[in-house]
Amino acid sequence: MKHKKAFLVLFSILLLSIGNTISQTTDIYIGGSGSNGRAAVWKNYKPIYLTEGGGIVNSVSVNNGKVYATGIEFNNGYDAKGKVWVDGEVVYTLASEMEVVEGCDIAVLGNDIYVVGIESDSWYMDFKGTVWKNGIPEEGYLEAHQLHSIFINGNDVYASGVMLTPYPMYERIAAVWKNGTLLYTLTSDNKGYGCGLKVVVWNGDVYTVGYEHYIQKVWKNNVELYNFEEGIWPPYKMGFFISGGDIFVASHVLWGAAKLWKNGGNKYGGTTINLPLDLPNPYWGTYYASSIFVIDEDIYVAGGQTDGVGMLWKNGNTPIIISGEDDYPISFVTSVFVEGSTNNIVEVGAELTICIYPNPTDGVLKIQNNNLRVNNVEIYDIYGRMQNVRVENFHFAEGKLDISNLSAGIYFVKIFTEAGEVVKKVLKK
Repeated sequence: MKHKKAFLVLFSILLLSIGNTISQTTDIYIGGSGSNGRAAVWKNYKPIYLTEGGGIVNSVSVNNGKVYATGIEFNNGYDAKGKVWVDGEVVYTLASEMEVVEGCDIAVLGNDIYVVGIESDSWYMDFKGTVWKNGIPEEGYLEAHQLHSIFINGNDVYASGVMLTPYPMYERIAAVWKNGTLLYTLTSDNKGYGCGLKVVVWNGDVYTVGYEHYIQKVWKNNVELYNFEEGIWPPYKMGFFISGGDIFVASHVLWGAAKLWKNGGNKYGGTTINLPLDLPNPYWGTYYASSIFVIDEDIYVAGGQTDGVGMLWKNGNTPIIISGEDDYPISFVTSVFVEGSTNNIVEVGAELTICIYPNPTDGVLKIQNNNLRVNNVEIYDIYGRMQNVRVENFHFAEGKLDISNLSAGIYFVKIFTEAGEVVKKVLKK
């Protein structure tokens, strides 16, 4: 009997240890240009080259296990074509009648691939911003001079970039479009030099990061939310990410320093981080930060040094050098995407079983547990961003999670219990 009791105690301890363990793997994808100026995607710091000649990847993302990228491939002379790659293979050349085409950002909705970018003539004098769906230009966006970013919310397509005012002024105005129609102009006086570099939709509001009159800014809808008046030259890219309601911006400032701002930085009661530049070798030049990704409270910033040293900062620590072929540190990085897959805890015994149903759902999820106290419930999208949803009675045997306000897609429900954490994948129809 004593041996049986001892076994039961040990088995209970084993169950609790299982409950406190989440198996997680994280893959880091970085887009840019590597050795000899070839377009490349790095997976966990190892380059995969996508072009034989010159090119660059401007955006990389992962969806349903596939790696999507867009950018540009340079051909002879001034001829350059926008490309879409899936798992390293070209699936589309962006259709255009102009000589130079560049894919700037990419998003996936179901089986459709959306890309925003820029078309121009061979002398880079005549510009046009375009959205492509599966390689074919979409209608609308008539005012778009350049388009740099795309975000899909439900079935709505948002794009940000530059609107050019008519002759004779030709002012560059930061702007946002929704489904091909101009939604907001962001430059305060509709004059001067501006650009919307990245757009994100969060809880029904449209957030855009970019610059106006050489000052980097964040707009909420069409109202200025933050500005970073530290003296800059117009950036090619800026990092922008919203997670759990916190707004992260990464870019560069005067004298070539790279910085990370959380919720507007020190100026607005947030946090400002000077990204460290203490590298193992004395590289020279100015520094930039071009992309940011936040997942599980870890902050990844891609950037580098303009003389050709790509870097990745994690949580503001000393950067990892992104090397080209044969570890030769010549690279330019533009984009980072971190895929974190959290496997469900093995459910052993009724006391550790938590059920979520119906799954898929079009609105309310029920959380059922068997005598296991639930302390908190959180839900995240596939990018690791915590969502704002209503949870009812989660402390009891059956709680409710209302996700009717969320867009269709895959989400992860994280359930904090007295025995550990459980993560469940759900599909919102």
